Amino acid sequence: RAASHRVLNAGAPDISKTRVAEAFGRVAGYPFLIDPAQHAGRAVEKSEWNGKHDGRLVVCPTAPIAGKSYQRFIDSSDGVTAFDYRTTIINRRPRCVLVKTKPASDRFSIHNATVTYRALDEVFSCEEIDLLRRFAEELQLDWGAFDVLRDRASAKIYVVDVNKTDTGPAVDLSLGDREKLKRTIGDGFHELIAQDASRAKRAQVVD
Repeated sequence: RAASHRVLNAGAPDISKTRVAEAFGRVAGYPFLIDPAQHAGRAVEKSEWNGKHDGRLVVCPTAPIAGKSYQRFIDSSDGVTAFDYRTTIINRRPRCVLVKTKPASDRFSIHNATVTYRALDEVFSCEEIDLLRRFAEELQLDWGAFDVLRDRASAKIYVVDVNKTDTGPAVDLSLGDREKLKRTIGDGFHELIAQDASRAKRAQVVD
């Protein structure tokens, strides 16, 4: 933290998988973190830390492995194609969605079959957008991205991963979608900077 400056994501030091799942369950009201030794059925085992891409399905009950997080299996597929909604967060607000697809049989792969830009209301309801906003506030995530899955059976959404090092336009995006995403990110940061400048000006007036 810097006394005279806002440091983005300073309030979000822990984005481990267990922390994210615990926090989302608390905000959403429907938990999905499990104890693998007590749970019965399929579950997802993944590394606690970002960028590992080592998620795999396991059958519970099973003994937990140190450094791994265990979550209820969220089937985000239509039986053939798996869908992942990468949601950009700026100034603790969801801004847009990159809809990523891949074969359901290879759902944990880092490689996508397609990536397309979508407006928030094309993917999420008003209530779901508000849930994502409240979750970003809970984590104090100023800038980053959520990986959101929609459960095939219940239609509920789950944030299964949080990224503080969002890389911007995915290489798989079309040129047109890249430009849409860049404009959305630019507008979001312009809002954040203008908001902070306004607060600083009001503070000077008070002083």
